Amino acid sequence: MPKGTRPWTLVIIITLGVASWLVGQGASPPPTAPAPTLAPSSPTPTPTAAHRRYPTPPPPYPAPKNWTLTVGPDPCTVKEGTKDASVAVIERNVHWIRYESNAGQLMGIVFHAPLNYPHASKPFKNMTFAGTDEDGSYMWALVCDEPNNGCFTGPALKDSSKGGYWKTDQILEGKKTCDAGIIIQP
Repeated sequence: MPKGTRPWTLVIIITLGVASWLVGQGASPPPTAPAPTLAPSSPTPTPTAAHRRYPTPPPPYPAPKNWTLTVGPDPCTVKEGTKDASVAVIERNVHWIRYESNAGQLMGIVFHAPLNYPHASKPFKNMTFAGTDEDGSYMWALVCDEPNNGCFTGPALKDSSKGGYWKTDQILEGKKTCDAGIIIQP
């Protein structure tokens, strides 16, 4: 390549580069995708009539009292002594329920608030909020850390527990949950 063409090639390349840069400065920027809009977060569901109701079992009901209930050998078996006790009745601020497993298995009890339960206050002192179920009802877990994996509700709290039927889930180590319930009378 002759000695005189090299600078001309560089001048042409630089000129084209500067020209294309100047043209690019006058052009509008390429469109950008709109920023995604975040949907407002939905509040904790509130139970409504549209949610499934946990039907109150038909009467007759046992008299309100303190209960010691044994769960097992499967979670569907809930007894007081030798009698079936799938529904226990207590009076608010008076009675309590003690749960025990029949053979010392790990156990948990979860209470589902009735639809007329207006707030997230726990129904018993010894409970932990466990979220909401698929129907939007508040769930409360009873801590079963007593000897033999038992648990104790204490009396239904006067100011926070709403009367009515409370569905319960009995959970025994390694087994599917099963339903029973309690009725809290005002």
